[in-house]
Amino acid sequence: IAKESQAAPLPNIGFYAEYEPTKSWGAIAGLSWLNVAIGDYSGSMMQYEVGLYYSLNQHFRMLTTYSYFDVEFKEESSATRQGGTTWDFSFKYNGPVVIFEYAF
Repeated sequence: IAKESQAAPLPNIGFYAEYEPTKSWGAIAGLSWLNVAIGDYSGSMMQYEVGLYYSLNQHFRMLTTYSYFDVEFKEESSATRQGGTTWDFSFKYNGPVVIFEYAF
């Protein structure tokens, strides 16, 4: 039995916005989404965040956000439809995030 394997990035749909009322303080918001089904495989991803940041200088900034991340993946072949094993993965996070960022 020969199996073919192929990996490729999947684009998601979303937006990201940043508002900087002063040189040091700002706010961010983002939302992205992906839902795909290919053959026996299906999956989805939903992510959003809103937060504030403080720039220490031109390279470093600290962010605090409220984030939501949900990813699901499922594999269901014809054998699994007849009583076999179905692969099912799900991960969800909902809560605060603290980020220290370096830009070069």
